[in-house]
Amino acid sequence: MNNLRQLGALMSERLAEDRLQRVPGAVFLKQFAADLRNEDLQTFTCPGDPRYPPADDLHWRWPWLVENLEDLVKRYADDWRTAPCSYRGPDADLLAEAFGPYAPRLIIACDQNGPDGSAPYHAGGVVVLYNDARVGFIKWEKMEGYAGGPVKVGSDSPDPRFRRLIP
Repeated sequence: MNNLRQLGALMSERLAEDRLQRVPGAVFLKQFAADLRNEDLQTFTCPGDPRYPPADDLHWRWPWLVENLEDLVKRYADDWRTAPCSYRGPDADLLAEAFGPYAPRLIIACDQNGPDGSAPYHAGGVVVLYNDARVGFIKWEKMEGYAGGPVKVGSDSPDPRFRRLIP
């Protein structure tokens, strides 16, 4: 939740300065990389994401440390658009709608499901970022289409709040 909260704060600042690029998906979130110190780039990797494990057992106190921070920094420096991110972001239509003067409260980012699209990082639900920069947690059983397990996030989600989120 803290990672998305930080990205939401950066988003609010950028909105105030009108410096946001309207790029869809996780790229929308990753454009904030330029405002972060190198060690803070780990904000883009969820501590529960199995694709970015801790460096070794010595870092058990800091589970958000990715396997190779130097590599992460290099990947963001080379091309932030293709660097790793544990979160889904808005599609183009949602971007256009989410930041209008009369926009309703909309989910514009969330924890991704696992690498295969079905295994969740969080067994109980999904962390979400709203277009007003607030963060919340929605339990799976509170989502439309809940059938005793995780509800997919993305274009084939049974819950309309999550259909316009893409990697």
